[in-house]
Amino acid sequence: MSAAVEAYRAERAAQAKSVGRRRTDLAKAIRETEGKRARLERMLYELPYEQALAIPKQMAEIDAELAGLKVEEAAIDAALVTLHPQAAERYRTIVENLTGALALASHAAREGIEAVRSLIQEIVVTPGAPYTKPAVEIR
Repeated sequence: MSAAVEAYRAERAAQAKSVGRRRTDLAKAIRETEGKRARLERMLYELPYEQALAIPKQMAEIDAELAGLKVEEAAIDAALVTLHPQAAERYRTIVENLTGALALASHAAREGIEAVRSLIQEIVVTPGAPYTKPAVEIR
């Protein structure tokens, strides 16, 4: 388990670095787009009337682009899941406690436990929102 957690941490660190670069790129694109919009606003008042008529359409396009960039910026961290630093140790402790409890169980209880175990094909753990318990599905 601890090897899996370490592998996950290494992969997450690589993803976090990639996300950091993407966040920087998005921040730059947002600044540039806001600059374009500000220039168009100034041009709206400085250009002759006939030339200024095209500017509202351009501003609408820039506003749509800016909104998309901000949505992407807000959602950029949603895909990253962080494991608690003590996840492997906590899992190990739980398994040890379970092993101890099973060792104390009677023969009939052990047979029941084995029967239930044989029915389980897969256990799926889905992370919940931050600071909430994960969803556990037994199949």
